[in-house]
Amino acid sequence: MTSEKTIRINEKGLKDIFDDAIKDHVILTKKSFDMNNKSIDEIKNSIKEQKEVIDTIDNKIKEIEKDAEHKNLKKIIFEVLSQIFIIVSAISIGANLTSGGSNGFPMWLNVSLVIIGVVLRRISN
Repeated sequence: MTSEKTIRINEKGLKDIFDDAIKDHVILTKKSFDMNNKSIDEIKNSIKEQKEVIDTIDNKIKEIEKDAEHKNLKKIIFEVLSQIFIIVSAISIGANLTSGGSNGFPMWLNVSLVIIGVVLRRISN
């Protein structure tokens, strides 16, 4: 069962999550002081709400950590690909220059490889 707090937390960033968590903690702490005159069922429901808020925050933090790992992995992949394109192009241009144009890729392909390498480098940053 998804509560309103769960939905609200999933739509926000990390700073907002912690701000809400602090507010929720203050509210939940205040509720716990008000529990003296409450029934056992009301206390159980309050504890259940507190646990739900904590679980939701914990899950959101785990999602953010996974996103950070994916971004780092993507960055590394793009950097490696950009280096490969630029190095292959440089070798081909060198082969063209030393052989008078008979070895290596055509110049339009070399330029395309360099452009692709530069674009991948920009994407990774």
